[in-house]
Amino acid sequence: MPHLIGLAARQRANFAQFIRFGLVGGSGVIINFLVYYIVRRLAPLVWPSAESIRGVVLPLPWAGTNIRWYHVFSMAAFVVANVSNYQLNRIWTFRSVCRAQRGWWSGFGRFFLVGLLCQLVGLAVETALLHAHSPIQLPPEIFNESTGLRNPGYWAHLIMIAVTIPMSFLFNKIWTFRGRRPGA
Repeated sequence: MPHLIGLAARQRANFAQFIRFGLVGGSGVIINFLVYYIVRRLAPLVWPSAESIRGVVLPLPWAGTNIRWYHVFSMAAFVVANVSNYQLNRIWTFRSVCRAQRGWWSGFGRFFLVGLLCQLVGLAVETALLHAHSPIQLPPEIFNESTGLRNPGYWAHLIMIAVTIPMSFLFNKIWTFRGRRPGA
């Protein structure tokens, strides 16, 4: 019976941790979108080809594809939000584990690698939602960029984030912020 009580307590603690991770992630979504929006608005001032999110930044003929502006905007937003999320998760979501770590940089490399893996999966999702020949392309008759709410780049970015959050939590919990057993 004590085993079941311990299991229930661990499940509650894991759920509370997931909720905190989600709240940090929610702040990360806001930061991510804010950076995406700012970079999207400022980029055409420096690079006129950035006016269209689907514009080609770097052709990759050997891969049969291109790096497009929405990839660049997404990566810039990812880096800023990732640093913010790491700090907030470190001091709030996983604070008991982080107290045992030596310093800020000790877990950031792992957190960044997990985030980068999720970002790469997310970029594949984002690309599939925005690519003209994709079977899951956001319908251009609805997402025609006539208003901010009809901007396919923003919706694809939001969907990409929603897809990657559970994967990010799982990998960060079991690898980045894993608890240390005494003597380990």
